[in-house]
Amino acid sequence: HAEKLLELALVLLLGSTVTIAGLGEPGVTGWLLVPLLLVVIRPAAVMLAFARSPLPLAERAFVGWFGIRGIGSFYYAAVVIGSGALANAEAALVYWTVIVCAGISIVAHGVSSTPLARRLESVEAGGKT
Repeated sequence: HAEKLLELALVLLLGSTVTIAGLGEPGVTGWLLVPLLLVVIRPAAVMLAFARSPLPLAERAFVGWFGIRGIGSFYYAAVVIGSGALANAEAALVYWTVIVCAGISIVAHGVSSTPLARRLESVEAGGKT
């Protein structure tokens, strides 16, 4: 419970920094990265990682869509930004790109979680993969 509460606090804190100007920082490339990550890269990586797994295809697809929690992206970005290895403009680009990716992910996965979980349950109940 503590982990979920702290995660919520972090998301709310970072969400409170969102501005219209900031959302423009990633540019078109950063915004195009979001669907690429959510719809292509992560699902492909999961399918590859589970290629020799006995996990049914429906469950692999479910994991591919939802993946692991994206909160780690904020920690990685904080390490990179805090290291001083990036110029200010690059640090802003990394920060805002992570904010955009996480925000879209939270909305997309939040909206789809219940319907996809129900669908997975019905597929498992029917014995289909």
